Amino acid sequence: MDAIAHGEEVVARMWEELPVRVDWATVPAQCAYAWAQARAFVVVPAIRLLLVLSLAMTVMILLEKLFVAAVYFTVKAFGLKPERRYRWRPITAAAAGDGDEEACLEGGGGGAGFPVVLVQIPMYNEREVYKLSIGAACALEWPSDRLVIQVLDDSTDPVVKDLVEIECKRWLGKGVNIKYEVRGNRKGYKAGALKEGLKHSYVHECEYIAMFDADFQPESDFLLRTVPFLVHNADIALVQTRWKFATTGLLDAGRVNEWVVTEKLGDANKAKSATDGLEAVKVIDVELTTPLVPKLKKWRLRFWDKYNCSEIFVGTYIIICGCYDLFYANKGYYIYLFVQGLAFLVVGFDK
Repeated sequence: MDAIAHGEEVVARMWEELPVRVDWATVPAQCAYAWAQARAFVVVPAIRLLLVLSLAMTVMILLEKLFVAAVYFTVKAFGLKPERRYRWRPITAAAAGDGDEEACLEGGGGGAGFPVVLVQIPMYNEREVYKLSIGAACALEWPSDRLVIQVLDDSTDPVVKDLVEIECKRWLGKGVNIKYEVRGNRKGYKAGALKEGLKHSYVHECEYIAMFDADFQPESDFLLRTVPFLVHNADIALVQTRWKFATTGLLDAGRVNEWVVTEKLGDANKAKSATDGLEAVKVIDVELTTPLVPKLKKWRLRFWDKYNCSEIFVGTYIIICGCYDLFYANKGYYIYLFVQGLAFLVVGFDK
């Protein structure tokens, strides 16, 4: 007991000799002061910066939507279509010297007047959509002896890889000229797979390339509507279709885009000097395809099915806040709130 008492005395004496004293009564006040300083110099500037960035992005979205709307109505009002600007004539059986167009498209050597087209479909573990994308490519209206479908499979899942290969063999058994290609690495990802696919010997016979991502589905007459632009216009090297989204809401994450390109091989290997100047190459934009997801369409009679309700709700709430500031608070925030609310409403009703 004496040792314990002596130790306590030593500790008490050392504590008294410390130069720093803690006044526990003032600790709450000091913490409140530190928080006030941190809020004034760190939290508030950070929130203001985020607010400025949010407003800037909102204005950008609003301007983008208004610009797209202006372009849309201008195109509709003046009937601006690629067919009016560029030469376009359908490629039919008559051009091939065959009077039966349906027989020509079905193959059997009747499509000699049609150029050979290579369809490339890069894939990477596309379990949900591989059947739809391969089926859409195989359903393209084009002479079967003038069409080569190339499935470039970079899947790392062996089950998916087997499923894709089986699907290709199934269409091959139906008489479709489909090639299943794999490689030993994923260098360059899907772009690398597309480049690697062009190295096969049978590609040298193809005059045009159509590229489809694995979750896209073109209309069956896609080639009949795009290839004539390339055949009848020597200065056009690429046809790109419109970008579309299955959902367009700001608060929606399940977006599905759509991108299909038909590219002219033509003189790329014959006369490289002709393609040195980019000004000699023209690109046209046409709307030809529909997204795979959602594939099934139905009549949307209910308001919440037809529009983006989350954006409409947020936009309405922001505008109400702006009205309150305008008529009661008079802080000047209503200008920003009205712009931001209008942007949300434009996106909400953009269907």
